[in-house]
Amino acid sequence: MKLEGKVAIVTGAGRGLGRAIAIALAKEGCSLMLMSRTAQELEATAKQTGLTEEKVAICTGDIGKNSDIRRMVKSAISKFGRVDILVNNAAVIAPIGPIRKVNVAAWKRCIQTNVVGTFMCTRAVLGIMARNKHGRIINITGSGDAALENFSAYASSKSAVIRFTEILAAEVKSKGIYVNAVAPGGISTKMTEQIFNAGDLAGSSEHERTGKVIASNGVPLEVPANLVVFLASDDSGTLTGKTISAVHDDWKTFGAIAKQLNESDLYTFKRVYPNFTHRLKLPRDADAQT
Repeated sequence: MKLEGKVAIVTGAGRGLGRAIAIALAKEGCSLMLMSRTAQELEATAKQTGLTEEKVAICTGDIGKNSDIRRMVKSAISKFGRVDILVNNAAVIAPIGPIRKVNVAAWKRCIQTNVVGTFMCTRAVLGIMARNKHGRIINITGSGDAALENFSAYASSKSAVIRFTEILAAEVKSKGIYVNAVAPGGISTKMTEQIFNAGDLAGSSEHERTGKVIASNGVPLEVPANLVVFLASDDSGTLTGKTISAVHDDWKTFGAIAKQLNESDLYTFKRVYPNFTHRLKLPRDADAQT
């Protein structure tokens, strides 16, 4: 098994993609610390992993609260003695709606959970991973590369997570810690239902899209979960600082070409600099000054 002897923390593990990730990691021999806000859902996930009590633990808490994160990491170390993998999956999508109408407190809460929570969970395990000279951090993102109207909080937060992934990867690569982000695709989860149920607030295109995802059951959760396993294992080699689509990218080949990918801008959050003077026939700076 690819992850025998490894220990992973999975946030937002109570249902949906978090549960699928936990199950996929467990199948590869990984021990798990599962965190979410609902004990009953965590217990169900722990049971579905098929792991014994010695190999799985749960911790209820809010990743928006540093005290909950520290308590969770302390519990993981107490039980397992190490943390090798962190999957930052927990997120919220509300508020949904036009910028001029959304609740400011809810907007701040979204950023606190999705961005600050990811930062605090990461910071809490970095010292542990650095001492072991090994670690894999996987951040779950979605809509972070799109200007998705009526989702200013969520889309902005996920854009921030993508950039955070790249910066963190650069900072910790020398310590043997590799950091990547996963774009899971059109999966059907409680969050998808939230978007659909928001109706007009979500905008007609997103309402229609999520309706189709729900009707078709969307991308199987196992698809992004298997990508997480790939990134958590040695199969991905030294690949780091990338945002990878579980659906559209040929990621199973990336381990073999990790060095080349790491030296390129592929799968990163970069601005494209076109030659405006050529494409728009604008005068060059030198010509404009004469």
